[in-house]
Amino acid sequence: MIDDSEDILVWDSENNPVPSNEDQNPSDDGMETSNNETSANDAEYTEETDNSVYEKKYYKISEVESIIGETQPTIRFWEDAFAELGKNFCSQRSRGGTRKFTKENIENLKLLKFLLRERRLTIEGAISEIKNEKRRNAKERALILLNETKSELNSLIDAYNLILHQKC
Repeated sequence: MIDDSEDILVWDSENNPVPSNEDQNPSDDGMETSNNETSANDAEYTEETDNSVYEKKYYKISEVESIIGETQPTIRFWEDAFAELGKNFCSQRSRGGTRKFTKENIENLKLLKFLLRERRLTIEGAISEIKNEKRRNAKERALILLNETKSELNSLIDAYNLILHQKC
């Protein structure tokens, strides 16, 4: 059985590890913060369309299980099967070896669930689909960047031509 009560290290502003317990308030350093200020480690409450959850930096596998509606063994299997897609599809580990999932990990697991359960793709098909989507997105970003650069260059040419005509 895995002990979920271990400390998770948090890095302070000087890049020193600081143990952090969920019971402790990270802003208890003697300085008061106003109600409008939130520290980077504080959990914030937001409403989502499917369900309301507290936003945290990391989620345990049991929390991910209830969020996406898949069993823990399935989540672990998907993590291994889709490891080649990179860290966005794999959880991080705490010092004690407990999986820590980010919001991005959870969104990617939801994508995997959609591809595997709804579209009924195989694991290889899902990997191929995700890689193709990444390529399409990279091409779209490149086109947007090229169009922005083109617009900036056209603006510079227009400004240069205006200056040239004013001097004549």
